[in-house]
Amino acid sequence: MESLPVNRWFEYKKAANQAIKEHGLEEGEYLISVEHTIEPVENAISNLKNAINGVLGRFNGATYEGYLSDGPGFRAAVATTRVYKGNRDPDAKPAHYADLRRYCVSKLGGVVVSEIEADDMVGIKLNQGVGKHCAISNDKDLKQIVGWHYNWTKPDEKPTWIGPKDAILKFYEQLISGDPTDNVVGIPGIGPVGAVEHLANVETPGDAERRAWELYKEHYPRPDNDSGLQFVRDRFLENARLVYILRKEEEIGKLWEPRIELN
Repeated sequence: MESLPVNRWFEYKKAANQAIKEHGLEEGEYLISVEHTIEPVENAISNLKNAINGVLGRFNGATYEGYLSDGPGFRAAVATTRVYKGNRDPDAKPAHYADLRRYCVSKLGGVVVSEIEADDMVGIKLNQGVGKHCAISNDKDLKQIVGWHYNWTKPDEKPTWIGPKDAILKFYEQLISGDPTDNVVGIPGIGPVGAVEHLANVETPGDAERRAWELYKEHYPRPDNDSGLQFVRDRFLENARLVYILRKEEEIGKLWEPRIELN
């Protein structure tokens, strides 16, 4: 087998891994060092503007509103089981992150929200004009909101319509499976696929909520004492309030409440 040169440069990590595989190297037989060149902030700003203009081009020059989160908002106080978004490294920000935020606010009219998160503000605006607006995001959480949705990271795909049933099911699916991205645990052992399967035959929002609650009682680890049901109830409410995306301005400052009796 041809030997791998002592020093070899790869433009992408994927190519380096492929070379390692092709040469049959075992762990410990190679050392990979990364050289990361940061481009000027002007390049990053140019890429940002091109991305926005590319999206607007898909919508025939439509106007837009942009929102940025200033921290986790009210969810930080709701989360008691785990720190909300506590699995994220606060120092692992992209290069020029702060500069791009400032540019979004000062030059592009971006609005910073603090009590709630940017997702909530987009959800509120989308709900205010159902069918008239489109959410531009690759965040799965916003699929809880009825309306048009466009994933800007997949420019060749068309906007998709999320109807009332799919929207409400998305919320209960996330209540069951949790959201690892935001450090929300859900029901241990039930992932997104399992959540969809468990909700396959529900007909109404109340049915979906009852099914989610029964699953919590059935599967959720709890203390073996008289307070066990309250423990499960607390987890159910906490997780629901963490994954629920606001729909109305009147919901700001309030917490999600169940439709059914949790008994």
